[in-house]
Amino acid sequence: MAVAIPLLAAGALVVALTGPGGAPSAATASPPVASPPVGAPVSGTPSGGVQVDPDVLAQGEPHVEPDGEVTGWTTDPAFLVSPGDTQDAVEAVLDAADRMVRVEESGRELEVWESSDAYTAPWTGVYRTGQGLVVAVDTEGYLARAHGEGLVAVLVDSLSARGVSASVSAAPEVVETDEPIERPAPPARDRSADLTFVWRPVGTWTTTGVPYTESEYWCADGRWTRDRSEAASFQGRAPEGLVDSLRAQPQPERTGEVTTIILPADPAYEPLPLPPEEIRAPR
Repeated sequence: MAVAIPLLAAGALVVALTGPGGAPSAATASPPVASPPVGAPVSGTPSGGVQVDPDVLAQGEPHVEPDGEVTGWTTDPAFLVSPGDTQDAVEAVLDAADRMVRVEESGRELEVWESSDAYTAPWTGVYRTGQGLVVAVDTEGYLARAHGEGLVAVLVDSLSARGVSASVSAAPEVVETDEPIERPAPPARDRSADLTFVWRPVGTWTTTGVPYTESEYWCADGRWTRDRSEAASFQGRAPEGLVDSLRAQPQPERTGEVTTIILPADPAYEPLPLPPEEIRAPR
C-alpha cells in the first residue's frame, strides 16, 4: 500500500493507503490469505517479544498459482507496529525503514556496501498514528511473498534489537497521522578545507565473491589509484577539459563514468560504503 496524497482533516493529516490507480487495497478486497513470514512469531525481548499477525502480508489482491499457492499480492505494503509508543520503538522502525530498501525481491537483505541488480523497494516512509507506527513500502504495485517475508523479518529484527515489545500487522486502509517521522539531519560540517578529486566508480568483488563498488582517483602521472593520499587534488574546480579528456579514454570493464567529487581532505574518509577490510579486494 503506497501513501497517497495526504488530506487535511481536523488538524491532522488523513493518509489513505491505496493500491495501484488509487483503488483500495485492503485485505477485505479478497478473503484473507494466511501468510506467516519466516520465523514469526518471534519472542525473546525482555517484555514479551514481537508478535507477527499471520495475515500481515494479506494486503491487496492475491496472486494465486494454478496449484493454489499464493506467491504475491498486488499492493504496496504498509505495516502497523503497535503500540509503538516509545522512542525505542520509533528508532527501531526508522532503522527497519532504512534497511527495507536493501531487501531484494527474494527476501535477502543486502549489505549496505553490496552491489546488486536485483529489485529492491525504492522508498519507505514512517508515520505516527493513533494505533501505532506505520511503515509504508513502495514496491511499485506488487509484493512477492518472499519479498514481504524479508521486509517483515527486517522489521522484527530491528524491534528485537532495541528490546521493543510490539505486534506487527497489516496497516489499515486509512490512518490519521502527523507529518512523516524522519531523523534529524546531521549537523553541517565545515567544508572550507574540502578538495576536488577526479573520480570513477569501479565494480569489484570481495574475497568471498560478493560484488561491491570501489572508488578510484586520478593521479597527476596519469595513473588511477584507490589510495586517495596518492591522488591529484584541486582547490575548487578541476582543470578545464581534464574530465572530458579522461572520459574519452577507454575505461576498464565495470567502470562507471569519470566525474569530479568534492571530499574532505582526510584520505581516511570514504565516499562509498565498503565491506570489512578482511574481505575487501586488494588495493
